[in-house]
Amino acid sequence: SMSLDACMAECKSRSCRVIQYDCNTECWLLDHCGDHVDTGCGSSLYYRDLDWGSAPTPSPTPPAPIVTDNCFPGTVDSGEYGCSPQVYCSNQASARVLGALSLSQCMDECKSSSCAAIQYDC
Repeated sequence: SMSLDACMAECKSRSCRVIQYDCNTECWLLDHCGDHVDTGCGSSLYYRDLDWGSAPTPSPTPPAPIVTDNCFPGTVDSGEYGCSPQVYCSNQASARVLGALSLSQCMDECKSSSCAAIQYDC
């Protein structure tokens, strides 16, 4: 599994546009989302605002935690992502899945991105 904060950081570093936080444990990155499909396991979609942070903002105030309809579990809504709860993308097969990789897939991913270390949990 991967925390939502870590997933959002991966999305940003890979310039993805959509996160499917599958069953609120696995990080699936997409360039776009097809039709929404209802889910029973708690999946949520996070749409990244690519213009977020580019315009000056008024006085900064700390964001309030939002735990509504399964959005932003264990994290804070910074405003960079919009959330659609209890759904997943119909084109999820095209997602880059992080947090559900085999060790060999994880090692291949590390090699392709020139990482220096792997933490492989559970």
